[in-house]
Amino acid sequence: MQPADGINLHSPPPKLKFEKLSAYKKRKLSHSTVNDTSPPTYQISSRAEESDNSSVVEPDKNLMAEYVDFVKVKPTKKEEVLRILNKKDVTSPKFFQLDSITREDMSHWGLNPGIIAQLRDNIKKFEKHLTPQ
Repeated sequence: MQPADGINLHSPPPKLKFEKLSAYKKRKLSHSTVNDTSPPTYQISSRAEESDNSSVVEPDKNLMAEYVDFVKVKPTKKEEVLRILNKKDVTSPKFFQLDSITREDMSHWGLNPGIIAQLRDNIKKFEKHLTPQ
């Protein structure tokens, strides 16, 4: 979205419509912010909304290797897959949730459809696997 003259955080565009909340919804929102000290989260319209709404992904050298092991990429293909992902600066499985990285893009990188499916379809399972229980 390109910035426009006269439009900023304190002077929104006239087309922006505000939603009036009922008293119930206001109480519910204020109640959740009292008990939850984390900042409010905002919805984004993409597959990324299924993630934890983190805006920055911290790179971890071993995370992608662990993910490739988790999705059971054949050992004969593992090094090549990791090399491709490293070359494309993919540092987290969450990248595969983004609409900006398509299956077609991944195919052009040199990944075959089976590996693409494994990488894109197991993100939630992997996140659960990482979560301490």
